[in-house]
Amino acid sequence: MTRPKTTALAPLVALLALTVLRCKGDSEPTGWIPRNGSVMGTVAVSSALPAAPLSAALDATVPAVPLAVPLPTGLDAFRARRLAVTPLGVGRRPRPSMASSELVVTFRPAALGAPPVGSAALRAARSAAPVARAIRSHLATVLSSDAEVLGVSPAILAARVRVADPSRREAMAAELGRDPAVASVTTNQLLWLDQTPYYRAAGAATAAATAGVTPNNPLYPFQSWHYGLIDLPRAWSLSTGSAGVLVAVVDDGIRFDHPGIAPNLANDGYDFVSDADTLPLCAGGTITNADDGEGYDPDPTIPASYFPDSTGTCFVAADIGNHGLHVAGTIGAVGNTGIGVTGVNWHVRIRPVRVLGVGGFGSSYDVAQGVLYAAGLPASAARATTRRCGAPSPARRRRARWS
Repeated sequence: MTRPKTTALAPLVALLALTVLRCKGDSEPTGWIPRNGSVMGTVAVSSALPAAPLSAALDATVPAVPLAVPLPTGLDAFRARRLAVTPLGVGRRPRPSMASSELVVTFRPAALGAPPVGSAALRAARSAAPVARAIRSHLATVLSSDAEVLGVSPAILAARVRVADPSRREAMAAELGRDPAVASVTTNQLLWLDQTPYYRAAGAATAAATAGVTPNNPLYPFQSWHYGLIDLPRAWSLSTGSAGVLVAVVDDGIRFDHPGIAPNLANDGYDFVSDADTLPLCAGGTITNADDGEGYDPDPTIPASYFPDSTGTCFVAADIGNHGLHVAGTIGAVGNTGIGVTGVNWHVRIRPVRVLGVGGFGSSYDVAQGVLYAAGLPASAARATTRRCGAPSPARRRRARWS
């Protein structure tokens, strides 16, 4: 298979980032699973034998035996503590109401003397710098004193603007929208994780799971049903991945101290979660959605995970894991190590890009910057600092120099 050229993918990445910016906020998850609908038709019984009544299959004199799911040993810090109490149903938790006080302003290329979005000239930091200055210069002449430019993204001709008085947001959006240089003005919407739990069904192991390579990871039996569906065991007999393949995970962060994923993590990740959006904790006190006190920085480590309580008025700490770690583990947890789970690729390089905060959400502007950075395009960043798990590379400093 021929690897697609970066020059061909850049316009698609820029288009994706623009699409994220212009997403409208959703009050509910927008996953692929249907939420409602109707089914019409005729049901035909193919067997001439009548079905046995349910009561005939049950013996009321035999006491029920609870299902015991043994917890795997080893890797105590990351054992699956909830496997023994798998819920029968999953309820959707209400989300706190959070109004954004920020706008995302995109510009017409001609007004800035810039090339169109997706062009080769916007892929390099050196040629994108004049565009960034032109965006700032224009906004300096049209913004009122109660607005502040928090960041510019020359790769998609966009700027992030905070309105000091949230009640003036709509008026300022209308005012900017009348500027002939402006292509669009949208609210910097909050995007939430849409987490759809999947639980192992009884007897779901497939024949494919025993037809090829079986890793010795102790939690693999709980993965075998869906790994078998894509015939992974037989695929592993041909290849278990390659360190020459780089996969970016744009999510809510990563854990560099997790022994099951650390060997496959690249050191060029980035954190694009704004240090804003104060979250009230049910235990008392508040935190920011970034929860690391730094805002944009070169360390995509997730400091913690929280989720709204049943009332949707405050946040409680999550017991295990985080979404980005789960996704990265599915893609590339090291296989056949005798600990934890295994990934689809036992050998791979994963670039972690953090765009969603500890509350499970992030702004559309932050997500767009993460998408650009993941593809190696210039992204908005406040600063490039030394990260706790290593120093940012010179190339990464050049990509993340826009403030």
